Amino acid sequence: MNTSRHTEVNVLGYRIDHVRAHPLVSAFAGTDSPRANGLDSWREVLCPDSGVVLARFSSRAEAERYIIDRELENARRPVHATTVHAAAA
Repeated sequence: MNTSRHTEVNVLGYRIDHVRAHPLVSAFAGTDSPRANGLDSWREVLCPDSGVVLARFSSRAEAERYIIDRELENARRPVHATTVHAAAA
């Protein structure tokens, strides 16, 4: 199976790629219909820091919603303050 991908959009630093999978078909497939040829596509959300695929979705809207939910969840987490020790005088 062959796949092709292109960056569809960047949202808050996360990249959403549109991925299409094309199965290997003979020259005599007999139809130009993408579904009949087994064309499948999905969106992948990639981490802004490492580029690792975090999740896959069937639509761009679902991928964007995932990013917003993820960022809101990170914003809700408490920030632990580090103790700063003053130098002895």
